[in-house]
Amino acid sequence: MNNNLVWVLKKSDISKDDLNIIVNLYRPLLGARGQDLYLLMNNIDEEECFDEYGLDYFLNNLEMTEESFIEAKDNLIAYGLLKVWKNSKESKVSLILKKPLSPAGFFANKEWIDFLSLKVGEAQVKKLKNKFIKKVKQQKLLDEISEVINYYDLEKKIANKKI
Repeated sequence: MNNNLVWVLKKSDISKDDLNIIVNLYRPLLGARGQDLYLLMNNIDEEECFDEYGLDYFLNNLEMTEESFIEAKDNLIAYGLLKVWKNSKESKVSLILKKPLSPAGFFANKEWIDFLSLKVGEAQVKKLKNKFIKKVKQQKLLDEISEVINYYDLEKKIANKKI
C-alpha cells in the first residue's frame, strides 16, 4: 500500500446503539485494531467527513503498522462494516463506514456466532444474546404501547369532533 495514497472518508449515520453493538458483539471478531479503526473513522466530525486523509493519519493515530492497518481494514470489510471504492484516475480510495447489523441480524449469522463462541465462550454468547434480544423486545413493546396510545388519542379527537 502506498503511503502517498489519499484516503477519502465517508460515513453512515452511526448511532450510540450501533456503537454498543460494535463494542460488545463485533469486537471479538474484529480484534482490537479493527474496532479501533472503526471508532476512529466514526469519530471524524460530520464537517470533516469528506476530507482527505493520508494513510499516515490512520497509522499515527492508531499507532499501528501498515500491515496491522491492512488486517484491520480487511476485517472491517469482511464483516460488512466498511466498503472500499478505488478511483484509479485520481489515485484515491474512498472508505465508507457502514452500520453494523441489528442484534437479530448478527445472531442470525451462524458462522459469526460459532466464531464468537470460540472467542468468548458459549456462556458469554448466551449472555450477549439475552442482553441484546431483551433490549429489542423491550423496544418493540414500547413501540406497540405508543401505537395504542396514539390510536386512542386519535379516536378521542375523532369522537370529540362528532359531539
